[in-house]
Amino acid sequence: MSSPAWSPDGTLIAFSLGLYPPKGIAVIRPDGTGMRVIARGDLGQPTWSPDGRQLAVVAGSSIDVMSSAGGPLRTILTLPKGMPWSLSWRSDGREIAFAWDHLSLAGLCFGKPHGIYEVAPSGGAPKQLTTGCDSAAAWSPDGSRLAFLRQWVGSGRPGLFTIPAEGGPLHRVWNGCFPPVQGRRDCQTGGVALAWSPDAKQFVFSRADAYIINADGSGLHEIPGFGKLRFYADGVSWAH
Repeated sequence: MSSPAWSPDGTLIAFSLGLYPPKGIAVIRPDGTGMRVIARGDLGQPTWSPDGRQLAVVAGSSIDVMSSAGGPLRTILTLPKGMPWSLSWRSDGREIAFAWDHLSLAGLCFGKPHGIYEVAPSGGAPKQLTTGCDSAAAWSPDGSRLAFLRQWVGSGRPGLFTIPAEGGPLHRVWNGCFPPVQGRRDCQTGGVALAWSPDAKQFVFSRADAYIINADGSGLHEIPGFGKLRFYADGVSWAH
């Protein structure tokens, strides 16, 4: 199981079967009952439409849309190289944001900027929103801002950023520096998943572990327990 995503009404969680490569999409109730496989194949990174009727998923180098009850896939975008990553459907339903991973390395660009893009659910040409080594796109609950994580590359500035939905200057929420460990300070950020709290007052994000930070950049803390578990926190989703 990977890449969990709460439905807008909080009654279901969609997730990928398997990790790399994924083997399909399933849904399950929050109490762990009623699991249903709704699609099989190289499909992952599900995100819900605002009305809960559809899911957008990564299908290799493409983004596909399908009914949340299952059924045929409809391709809305195919990238010429690499793969889309960290899909996020805007609350007004008009755009799906994603990171373009040119190297197909699960959001880790290793010095090659790939940026955040958006595409309409009906398809068409993608629009580039950022040009950095960026990943983990996440629309705010009201759809007014898009958040993302930026990895340190050369002289670039790492951290957690937001950008207005209509475009404009970036706002740096957090500088990407974690508390020192054994005297060494980690300021490279990176990350594979990011989500807003329903009231937009906090973020949760994951690297190897999972963290919560306030929307003003204060209060960074690790969610207890992840460091003791032998898995990678590859996805985060905040219940509505």
